Amino acid sequence: APAPTPEPSAPAAPAAPAPAPAAPAPAPVAPAPSPVDSGASAE
Repeated sequence: APAPTPEPSAPAAPAAPAPAPAAPAPAPVAPAPSPVDSGASAE
């Protein structure tokens, strides 16, 4: 009976690393409006 317990524990680990790459996507959106503000001030 104690043998089938460790089996379902393995497939649960690979599910965590998937949601990680979703955070770095929204980061490049903030640096875009930065250069626009600097240019307007110089004019």
